[in-house]
Parts: sequence; C-alpha cells; structure tokens
Amino acid sequence: MIRIRSWKRTFSIGALGPALFFVVPARGQEAPMVPSKVEMATPHEVAPQPPAASAVPPAPQRPRVVPKPANRLDDATKARLKEAAKSAPPPAAPQTELATPNDKLSKPARLQKDFAGANRFMFELNPNDPPDTNAAASAHRVIEAVNTGLRMTDFNGKSELRISLATLFGEAQSEFIFDPRVLYDRNSPNPRFIVTTLHKVFSPQGSFLHIAVSRSDNPLTFDPSNWCTYKIDASIQDPNIDGAGNPGVRWADFDRTGAGPDALSVVTNEVPFGPIGNGIVTQLRVLDKSVLEDNASACPTSPVYTFDISAKPADSGSAITAYPVQHYTSPTSFPGVSNPAYMIGDGDFGTRDYTIWRITNVASGSPTVDSIHVNSDILLGFEPAPPAKQLGTANVLETGDFRIGGTAGIGDALWATHSNVCNVGGGDEESCIVVLRFEVGQDAAGQMTAAISQSHTFGGDADGVSFWMPAIAVTQDEQTVVTFQTSNPNSFLSTWFTSKSLTDPAYQAPTALTTGTCADPDNGGTGFEVRTGDYVGSMPAPDLKSVWISGERLVPIPPEFGVPNCMWETWIGRAVP
Repeated sequence: MIRIRSWKRTFSIGALGPALFFVVPARGQEAPMVPSKVEMATPHEVAPQPPAASAVPPAPQRPRVVPKPANRLDDATKARLKEAAKSAPPPAAPQTELATPNDKLSKPARLQKDFAGANRFMFELNPNDPPDTNAAASAHRVIEAVNTGLRMTDFNGKSELRISLATLFGEAQSEFIFDPRVLYDRNSPNPRFIVTTLHKVFSPQGSFLHIAVSRSDNPLTFDPSNWCTYKIDASIQDPNIDGAGNPGVRWADFDRTGAGPDALSVVTNEVPFGPIGNGIVTQLRVLDKSVLEDNASACPTSPVYTFDISAKPADSGSAITAYPVQHYTSPTSFPGVSNPAYMIGDGDFGTRDYTIWRITNVASGSPTVDSIHVNSDILLGFEPAPPAKQLGTANVLETGDFRIGGTAGIGDALWATHSNVCNVGGGDEESCIVVLRFEVGQDAAGQMTAAISQSHTFGGDADGVSFWMPAIAVTQDEQTVVTFQTSNPNSFLSTWFTSKSLTDPAYQAPTALTTGTCADPDNGGTGFEVRTGDYVGSMPAPDLKSVWISGERLVPIPPEFGVPNCMWETWIGRAVP
C-alpha cells in the first residue's frame, strides 16, 4: 500500500484500476500572450577545431560545484498559493500502482543493448558534478550530453568522439557552462540533432543560451562544418531585483527544450545574482526551427521570440516547472492556429492543477502563447520528497522537487512525468513517480481545450525504496518508457526504467539500466544530501519503435587515480518493446 501525502492531508490507497477522466475547467476568453522581445539569433563564429578524440583522462581532481538555487517563489505568491491549497476540495484518491501478476499487460520493454557512457574524468579541466545525462539518436549515431561535454558514438558505444561544451561553443574552458540538453528532431523535413546549454558569466554578470544544430542527421565530427552554433543573451536587467527597488542582473538556469512542427522552444528560470529577493522569472524563448534546420549549405539566422510566462498570476506557480513537449508527430492545427507546440507545468505548493501552454503561428512571424489549467486527481505534495537512503553510509541522496521531469507528444496526446512524495509500506516517506497523459484540442469558440485521460503514480515495492528524477519517451503506438533514479538502504544509486502500453492498466515492474556499486562517504559529511542531478534521459529512436535511455550510477574511482572515493558514471541503453 502506498500513501500519498499532501499538505496537511494523507490518503491511504491500494492498487486502483486505470484512472480515465476528463476535467476541463471553465474559463473566459483571454487574449493570448505576444512576445515581450524579438531579436535575431545569428550564427556564432567558432574557430575550427580538430576532430575530438578519446584522450587519456586527466589527473583526478575534486570538481568545481556551483550550487544552484532552489526554485522558489516570492513570499507573497507563496502565501497566496498556500491559501488556495487550503480551500481546494479534497480530490479523488489517485491511481497508485505497479503491475501485479493478475494484470493483463503487454510485453514490457527490454534492453536490446547497453554500454557505458561518460564518467567524471572523461573531459578536460573542471568536470562538473553531477552529470545531468541525456541522450538522443539518429539512424546513424548516438549523442550523449553531460555537464562536461558531448560524447558521440555508434550504436554499440564505439567509434567515440567527444568534445567539451566550452570547445563546441568557442568559449574558454574556465567558463561555467552547464545543463546541456540534446534531442533528435525527427519530425522535420530536415531531421537534426539540437543541443542547448546555459552559460553563467560572473564578471561582468551575464548569462547566455547556447544552441547547436547539426547540419545533417549524420554529423561526422563536432567541428563547424557539421554544426551551426548560436549564442543568445539570456540575462535580464531587472530594476527591482530584490523587491526593495534595487537594480540587478538575472541569469538563466535549468533550461528545458522541446520542438514542435515549427517551434524550437527553450524555457529558463531567471535567477538573481545573489539572494532570491523578488522571486524567479520564467522565460520562454521560441525560435523558428524550420529555418535553423535548413542549414546544409549555410548557417541561417532565426528570430528569437521571448515570452515571460510567469507574468500571468494564474500561471506563476507552474511556470517554474514548465517543460516544452518534444513532439514526435505533429499536433492538429485549427483555424487561426498553425502548427501548435505545447508545454506542460505542474502546480506548486499543493495547488493540484497542471498548466498547458500552446505556442502557435511561429513560421508566420507573429507567434502567440495561450494557456489553460487542468485539475488532476493528484494532490501534489506541499514539500518535496525526503532524500533517499543508500547502502553503506548515512549520507542521503537529494531527490529534488516535483517539477516536470520530461514530456513527449504523439499527435494531440501529450505525456508528462514528475516525482511526488509518497509512502511505501509504512515507515519513512519516499519519492514516487507520476505519469499523466493529456489530450489537447480546440473548441468551437476557438479556445484551447485540455484534459487528462490517464493518471498513474507508482513507487517501490518495499519501505525505503525511492524513485525520482524521471524522464519519459513514447513510441508510435504510445508505449511509454520512463527512466528514473533509485536507491534504498540496501542498494546504491542506480538507474531503472519501466514501460506501459497505451491500454495497460499499470506500469511494469522496473528493470535495471545500470546498478551502482558504491556510495560516496566523503561528499560533505554525515547526513549531507548528495546531489544526483536534475534529469536523466529517455528519447525514442527515429522510427518510434524503440527508446534510447540514459542515467547515472556511483562506482569506485579506478585504483590508478589513487583517490579512495566514488565517481559518477553514466550508462546508455536501447529499450525495445
């Protein structure tokens, strides 16, 4: 039995049947958002680099770790959302399950192949911890992104090329470049790999969004003949950054990237240098993907449309969790709505609703963004899940918060996943995984519609087993594959995955992608919450019949380095239904 805890409420439930319901709240006509700023993304000149090679790892060193601020709202907004949560009616009990022997289930996804990915000492200079691994594949090769760089291989992890993020984008190795995302956009006349990453500059204070677009679906190297790169100012000059009338600069953190038929969408949380006094501003930057990907002969320019999606009070609580959907096939267009792309955010501070944003008419040069809220049967936890226990040490692993961890879209069906606090088998609370399926459309009055058609929450099979940091991919038949991190008092940090067909009533029992073999006893001292990153990877192959997944584990540092400790290592696998 699993108990889902919410703010001042605890519900005990067993395994329920599939939750199929449609809830579309009433709303009045609202004017869609228009860009607050329009600029041009021009190709960033990067000096030609020699082909990246598998160099001998450098001498080990403690990584430079730059703490990331928690995503928190200002006090006034926080108080308002708390009051709203108090008065919200109790929801129906959420569906909470893993498959049982009596369930009629489809064949689970299985590993067809798997191989080691990056590790802490693979790239030059300061390797940033933790890795934040994610991977994507074309019909020719696999590219993995971690906080230190990119690694390109064949489907067996061989023929390796690697490059640091700084080198790819023509920056000094000492610069703080972080949170890389890689996707393969198969829904395009010109399928391409797309990489986004962020760059925080400390003096003078500033921030940039870097974008790299491959010039074919089969880039042979990481040099400029195979990639177009762009450098976009992502800082905000805020005249009232601390809420006391003082000016300052905001920097972009935690980029989330997705692509629709025309739109390349990147969401960032803009954080003050220094204390978070006046809250976090969430910005959406939209580029014309069709222009950027038509780059075989030359690197084109594209407009950059910027929207402040946290400006509307009704959306502010979910804006900091907003995640653009990676659309593997296109959603339906409607009168006045050309080639829509969507984003999904979950409510903060127990508000129980999800926000769906729709980005439209990008290729016309006049894009707009509108939004709708959908109530769920899940009462989101007022606090993040507690840290996860691990074998061999009193140190615990940070499980993060309940922001959206991944999205995927097939037509008008949108999938999203995130963590949530729960309780498995009594005893201490744990972190569990939530997966939802939304259906989007438009009514006769021209307003966007959205509804939840499936809701699943699943956790471990015993007390103390934590699941967190999920990612999701979907095949052409809407089999979903969810990748996540896990640990418990009897195991080390590992990465597992599970799957479900569209009609299955529950997710399958998880399968290990990679299993950790040690715990880090020196990372901050007893009781310190060890950071394990912000995301893992799950993305389908171009034929939408299999899924590439990636995650991390902790393993001993090789003896030749002479450092008695653990290090992160990533693992990549291909899961096939």
